[in-house]
Amino acid sequence: MDNERFTSETEEFYENFPDVDLDTVSDDVWQSVKNGERLTDAYRRERNAEAQALARNEKNRMSSSGAVGKTVRQRGVYNERDVRAMSPKQVHDEYDNIIKSMSGKGFFK
Repeated sequence: MDNERFTSETEEFYENFPDVDLDTVSDDVWQSVKNGERLTDAYRRERNAEAQALARNEKNRMSSSGAVGKTVRQRGVYNERDVRAMSPKQVHDEYDNIIKSMSGKGFFK
């Protein structure tokens, strides 16, 4: 990249991204610049791709049932071991759900 192009593209970059230090720009972006893409466009494309990946990951996390191998218990459904591990405040706060859970399992007939 010649000095004139570097100067004009860095000025444009700082107009669009005033809080971004050029030292933090990824090697992939610089490779795109070397291949002829404008610095601002390459950086914006990378940021958009990162934002889309984060959004996809969040959507997947929200729709996931949890980590593989990890027991996921529905809130408000308890067994005796769960209740014994609770603080008195937790027992108080979840009392109705505890009674409902244990009644459904035959503890109170």
